Amino acid sequence: MNKNKKTKKKKRPIIIILDILIIACLLGAAYFFLEPKVRSHKQTKVEQSAVNEVEKLFDTEDEELSEISIAVNPNANKVPGEGYEDFGQGENLKIEDPILDEHGNVIINFIGSLKIPKIDLVTPIADDDSLVALRYGAGHTPESAFFGENGRAIIFGHWFDEYGRVFNRLGEMKVGDDFTISITKNRTRYHYYVHKMIEIKDYELYDYLFVDEPEVDSEVVLVSCKVENRMWWSTSDRYIVYGELIETEYIAPRNIDLDQNKTE
Repeated sequence: MNKNKKTKKKKRPIIIILDILIIACLLGAAYFFLEPKVRSHKQTKVEQSAVNEVEKLFDTEDEELSEISIAVNPNANKVPGEGYEDFGQGENLKIEDPILDEHGNVIINFIGSLKIPKIDLVTPIADDDSLVALRYGAGHTPESAFFGENGRAIIFGHWFDEYGRVFNRLGEMKVGDDFTISITKNRTRYHYYVHKMIEIKDYELYDYLFVDEPEVDSEVVLVSCKVENRMWWSTSDRYIVYGELIETEYIAPRNIDLDQNKTE
């Protein structure tokens, strides 16, 4: 009897270690499975809040509207594989640190919304294309033209793993599709017609965006990674959707009874 008891005592530490390893593996598996869903939920909550606020602004009696400002933690809800396009500069690319408020948050300014019926998308547009902004919607490149102006406006957006989020379905778009961009500041909705859709390599992106001249007077290009088989860590290709401005629509305040001014 004494010998058996001693044997059991020798096995006990091993069993405890095995139990700890099993629990650690289970917790790791649970985190691996749940973390993306929790992150996506938090991102979507901010994204939908911004879209709703933009829509509320257009439904007010105010003639002059402001942008929607939302404070977020710069270290929260990072997108796997996120990074700036280096446009061939590699390590020479200079990235400025985000500007923080007194609480250590980044203020994202949403200036409007993008609607693409073909892929059932409505997402907010931030006034910049920073890493933080693109976690919660699409972003306008400040160095490019503004919507409605002559030249090329550029909008970046992530391919998110969740079906239909932001530019997850951008690759489904075809020439002839349409989309709209609604900007709060001037109460204007811009209507675009897709006149070109291409796939390129990442190292070609700079020339296509900033060197090649626009084929039309005023256009918007939508840019995202091309992800195959959900392998977001391997994204050397890019989708570019070119939209030509075909109509400008003024969205009148709710209390003004007048025909909407449209130009073609």
